[in-house]
Amino acid sequence: MKLPLIPLAEPLKTEWSVRILKLAVALVESCWWLISKDKAMRDKYDGIKARAGLKRAIVTIARHLLLCIRRMLLDNQPYKFEPVTQ
Repeated sequence: MKLPLIPLAEPLKTEWSVRILKLAVALVESCWWLISKDKAMRDKYDGIKARAGLKRAIVTIARHLLLCIRRMLLDNQPYKFEPVTQ
């Protein structure tokens, strides 16, 4: 049994929620570019896309990119990737 979606009386448009939404949009947009350039991310994207679908795959890649960015900042190292050959 599915529960009906009940709209909120007032949308939650706080400053933080808008910032997080903008960050999420920027990450997803950058992931579209990333999967066209990085072979490892492209392979990961293709595997997830086969199992879960296009939208879930790109969001998963965005989350993975965020973790990579965090690790790069902590280790103070550049992003390393293998270019996609076409």
